[in-house]
Amino acid sequence: MLSLFKNLTQCQYTKIGCICNAIITSKLNLGTAQSMFSSQEERHVKKINLNNKQFKDWSQEDLAMMTETENCIPLVEAIMSSPLFIEDWEKMPKSNLDKYAIMSDAFSHESIQSVNVILKNTVDPMREVILNQWKKKMINKLGENGFSDYQNNSMKGGRCFHKLLQDYLRKEISIEGDGSDEWNSVKPILHEIPPESAHSVEANVIHPKLFYSGRLDCVVEYKNKLCIIDWKLASKRKDNLKDLYDVPYQVAAYVGAFNILNDSSTQVSNAIIVRGYRNGSPASVHYLNDFAIEFYWKGWLRKLARNHARQLSAQLSQDS
Repeated sequence: MLSLFKNLTQCQYTKIGCICNAIITSKLNLGTAQSMFSSQEERHVKKINLNNKQFKDWSQEDLAMMTETENCIPLVEAIMSSPLFIEDWEKMPKSNLDKYAIMSDAFSHESIQSVNVILKNTVDPMREVILNQWKKKMINKLGENGFSDYQNNSMKGGRCFHKLLQDYLRKEISIEGDGSDEWNSVKPILHEIPPESAHSVEANVIHPKLFYSGRLDCVVEYKNKLCIIDWKLASKRKDNLKDLYDVPYQVAAYVGAFNILNDSSTQVSNAIIVRGYRNGSPASVHYLNDFAIEFYWKGWLRKLARNHARQLSAQLSQDS
């Protein structure tokens, strides 16, 4: 399967190779941006290393990402080596930090992409097929207008749900909420999260080194640990973390952005995904400990590296 993928994407290598050769005349800060790309010799070494034992534990997705972003390996390596905690950023040698300064020549904060957009850009192909099949099924059932109304109502319900939780954590309403089924679904977990535990509610975050943004739902102290909580509202029950697809990566991205913006005394290494249900059934509560967060942080970095490599290649193609 991987060899087939390589053959199918061979024409892309040629295109990217032409783009890389045109870097010298690009409108970017080319003296530094050039080091984001690999020389022909470096790419040859990387091809050999793909068969080396150091990659034996890599998944097919990892290898596909390395193959697709082959011409941007320095960029990929910089992103993939990014730490999760501020103390590790502060201890990073200047030579390593310079790699992130180079990135600022290619990406601007004005055009920064959100976590949700990046996840959409790098969605697993099989997941995309499933989503398209579901969409087609719903359109056949409801019609185009009916499906549009369904989506709008779902988003409106989600916004109302989040607003109620914001009001609760800001002490604007009691734990009794509005008495709706959605509220009753999450009410049990709210007994463990009093408003006094909230450190931040609905906060915008931007990672200044990795160039992505997001809006986290809240940061609370839960069982004596600082945690990011992500609230979800759904109709279909999902009690297994693996069934949440990209949500854990989304949360890990928020953790990384929050940590780099705060000092070492205010760092997050745990998270909770609370999935409330419209029918009032008890919410699914997924707790991500420090090991899980580290795991999904690495997965998020792979997605981010793939997205940024594509973005930079497209930008250079336009400027050449």
